[in-house]
Amino acid sequence: MMSGWPRDGDWRLSWTLPHDTPRHPGNHFSVMEEHAAAIARTVDTWLSGLP
Repeated sequence: MMSGWPRDGDWRLSWTLPHDTPRHPGNHFSVMEEHAAAIARTVDTWLSGLP
């Protein structure tokens, strides 16, 4: 556990720095296996939108 991060609730709500929050299928483990193609599209779309 990282110091200063909440142990319960949605940790993403406590992040205060500027950021993008893409939504995609899967979880920490399945994104590299069964959802790899969808994640690749999400990352490609995000990178294409950067200046």
